Amino acid sequence: MVMDKPRPAHAAEALTAPMHDARAARLKEITAGARPTPETAACHVRVWADAMTAAHRTTHGTGV
Repeated sequence: MVMDKPRPAHAAEALTAPMHDARAARLKEITAGARPTPETAACHVRVWADAMTAAHRTTHGTGV
């Protein structure tokens, strides 16, 4: 069995390191309340689903 040599730091890993640092800083700001949470597609879907449910309740309500 041939043992692999430890590989040197890959150029792509070196390029993504600043991105990870920026994400960590942004997450720290969000959890501290200094920055609003980013709006995600899932958030938009939940808002839309809630609106559709409310509209369904009012148009096909319980007879009130």
